[in-house]
Amino acid sequence: MENRTVLFVDDEPSIIGSLRRGLLDEKYNKEFAYSGEEALKIMEEKDIDVIVTDMRMPEMNGLELLKIVAEKYPDVIKMVLSGYTQLPQILATINQVDIFKFITKPWNLDEELIPIIRKAIETYNMKLENEELKKKLEKKNQLYEKILKSTEDKFSQYKKDYKDIKNLNNYIFDYFKIMLGKENYEDKDEIIKDIKIIKSILGNFVDSTPTEEKEFNVKKLVKDLTEYISEENYTNKIEINLNGVTNFKCKGNYKLLVNMLKSSMSSYLNNNENNSLRISVMTKDLENTVEIYFIIELFNSMNQDNMKRIKTLVAIMTHVMENTMGYIKLQTEGDKNTLVLMGKFDSK
Repeated sequence: MENRTVLFVDDEPSIIGSLRRGLLDEKYNKEFAYSGEEALKIMEEKDIDVIVTDMRMPEMNGLELLKIVAEKYPDVIKMVLSGYTQLPQILATINQVDIFKFITKPWNLDEELIPIIRKAIETYNMKLENEELKKKLEKKNQLYEKILKSTEDKFSQYKKDYKDIKNLNNYIFDYFKIMLGKENYEDKDEIIKDIKIIKSILGNFVDSTPTEEKEFNVKKLVKDLTEYISEENYTNKIEINLNGVTNFKCKGNYKLLVNMLKSSMSSYLNNNENNSLRISVMTKDLENTVEIYFIIELFNSMNQDNMKRIKTLVAIMTHVMENTMGYIKLQTEGDKNTLVLMGKFDSK
């Protein structure tokens, strides 16, 4: 009650004076106005919870006032306290405005007016509580829908990851069936070398699941690769160049991109201790996507053994990239080979 305010409107000073005296001990706040215009001004300046108005007033009558209140302050509880008892006018007011109570003058203060005003405040409190409860329920429903959507998205992604791994395994077995039938695969050492390459690619691919979209920038990617090069003692074998790379943000399967780069580097370098490479990073900023190119130049790769390993690497990784985020291809130029690894990501 203490936090609620009731506005009384009547053009007769004697009525307002009587209300001031009779309601003095009531705990709610009380405001008084002698006209509809004054009442609206008070409502612009203060929060009114209940309005009690006379019907017959000059310039703006009670019905006109309540219609404005209903439009501008729809939550306010509206009551009529009037000696104006013609039935058509009473019905018109009730039909046009949501009236809580219609009390006729003269009223009984203790048995009629005070209990009804208290009931009006209780009704207002219940209305606010219901609105608050409704908002909380809507918020919870939105949260549950968000959780459900997130769960469904994760489940769909898990199914796709499972399907991708299954397809990759099938591709690898089919690939070996073909290669094992060729003469150059009679040497068991050759098979073991290829198995190591495929194990690295498959292991890194599995490690990148479950697929997770992540924000990153290209410079961080280069930093992580540089740390990997240092940890694997490849510092003297790998050179990284940035060609016009900007620090824009991307969102995509960062883990898979890093793992595929690691597979490319380790598979080639571990195949021959004399191998070395140079990585040039380039970016192309499109309207809604960013293309990141890794130009990997392979040195000391022209002997037959290295070419077999490179082709195995390219064949398997091409299958992985085509089903995920980009492509990898092998270009032969003069005395060196070049791997082009590309990832396509959403711009952020």
